[in-house]
Amino acid sequence: MNYHNLTVKCVLLSVFLISNSITIPATAQRNRNRTTCGSMQEEAYYRTKNHQINICLGEASYQMIVSNFDGTKRDKMPATKRGNRFDGSNKYHNYSVTPRAFQIGTDGEPPVREKVIEHKYNGL
Repeated sequence: MNYHNLTVKCVLLSVFLISNSITIPATAQRNRNRTTCGSMQEEAYYRTKNHQINICLGEASYQMIVSNFDGTKRDKMPATKRGNRFDGSNKYHNYSVTPRAFQIGTDGEPPVREKVIEHKYNGL
């Protein structure tokens, strides 16, 4: 094996090892996750320790998209706006979010409350 071949192989191996060890920064991951409104305009965004809530403005109404922050679950439902609060519900849960708190209600069970740690309101 000649010296040039060995050098090329070492460079390729180094590039492979470096490219497989690079991780996506948390802000880039968050920005990638925030594209859930698709073609709709994002009216508001909220984040808790465990959830991401996007409020999207469709053609005729708001849509609430509730996702686990790790991306394992996603619920989309119609939403209503009351002051600075958005409410949505599906056949399993009732959701309510303000700039301070996110609440998940299930009939017959105590609600789950989480503190909002980041929010953005576009006010479209």
